[in-house]
Amino acid sequence: MAKQVWVAKIGAHTVEVDGKEVEVAEQSFQADYDFGNDLSELQKKVNNDDTIFKAAKAQFIIGLRRIIRAAGGAEGSTPESIQEKVSKWIPSVITRVPKDPVQQALSAISGMSQEQKDALKLALADEL
Repeated sequence: MAKQVWVAKIGAHTVEVDGKEVEVAEQSFQADYDFGNDLSELQKKVNNDDTIFKAAKAQFIIGLRRIIRAAGGAEGSTPESIQEKVSKWIPSVITRVPKDPVQQALSAISGMSQEQKDALKLALADEL
């Protein structure tokens, strides 16, 4: 088994101290931990298959919910189309569905200032 360095970060944020907002800079912490190099080494370390199963299942549920959200958010989705996507899903296998470039552009434009929209119009006039 080989130890690895694991890093955890806390982003910059504000806290209240004595009724005043105080800025706290981003912080980074690290420590060594050895999960092992494969499942059998992890099983020796944890010594509890139920714990490993529960941890894996928790991660798979996150992936499953991502699939359900993506399928449910698709235009024209139905309970049947959502179930079809879920039935084809394999835990830990990620498939990327290409997004409609026009919808992506419209979404990006909706968040622009008028100045940015005007600059985009000029750039598109040259491009098209």
